[in-house]
Amino acid sequence: MVLLTLVVVPAKEKKGCKHNIRISVEHNGQTRYIVTDVVIDSIKEWRNGQVVGRPDASFLNTMLHKKLVEYERILSEQYYIEGLTCA
Repeated sequence: MVLLTLVVVPAKEKKGCKHNIRISVEHNGQTRYIVTDVVIDSIKEWRNGQVVGRPDASFLNTMLHKKLVEYERILSEQYYIEGLTCA
């Protein structure tokens, strides 16, 4: 079973304390990350899997949710998902 979640990886901080939102893909004991194009200015703008404290937070959350649903749809169409790895 594949588990997809939205995360911020603190170790992958960009210049200026900015962070990319990533999609965590967990499968068969492995975890890989898919980088999205959403960038937040501080780790404080991320709480419980959502962007908070920004004027465009609802737009960014909607955009991230659509990406997550798209990846879930693609994975649900795979017939041999247990034979695949995260990589």
